[in-house]
Amino acid sequence: MTVGVITPFLDGSFWNPVLMGLHASAQERGLRTLVLRGTPAEVQAPSLAREQVDGWIVVIELHGLSALAAARVPFITVGTRAAEVVCPAVIPDNRGGMRGAVRHLIEHGHRRIAFVGYFDAYDVRERFAAYKDTLAEAGIPFDPDLVVRSDNNWYSGGQGAAPALVALLSAALRELAPAGKRAQGGAAGAVRAAAATIRSRPRAPAPPRLARGGAP
Repeated sequence: MTVGVITPFLDGSFWNPVLMGLHASAQERGLRTLVLRGTPAEVQAPSLAREQVDGWIVVIELHGLSALAAARVPFITVGTRAAEVVCPAVIPDNRGGMRGAVRHLIEHGHRRIAFVGYFDAYDVRERFAAYKDTLAEAGIPFDPDLVVRSDNNWYSGGQGAAPALVALLSAALRELAPAGKRAQGGAAGAVRAAAATIRSRPRAPAPPRLARGGAP
């Protein structure tokens, strides 16, 4: 039997271990894996499913999932939950993880806690909801000025959001009490240096996309 994996990412510190784990688990059960880079629509998943694959694992990207469902081959999603079709989903504990992170910062005395993420991603929206809920439980008003939206869910998105985070830190430093001016000056210098470094670095490329009808 062959398990097909459709994923837009083949590398990275998060998705590469996920793919390696899928492959290892399939091998343990005597199954073959066929990994296709792209989305269900881009790799023409319905025809491939009919001819070669006994079941699909769809990682994070859902474009074309309805056509995949019409092929009547079993499938699940990983890292996201489909809205237009009913299927099993394997997702991380986004709410629990975010609640733990925010509570940890609050317990250390922090109250101005920023959130950065790509809001088109299902898991980021879940984390954002938990972020706001945890602030409310602690009696900390939600401040929309502390929310930074990235352009994508890739390295370039984080790099693009970094200057906005540096600007938030700079604003916080300016609010320090006059008694801390010496420390404030040193920290502000470090922030300016970090911002200059970020601006001088070339933008990381966005993840390559597979053209419709192209080979994986």
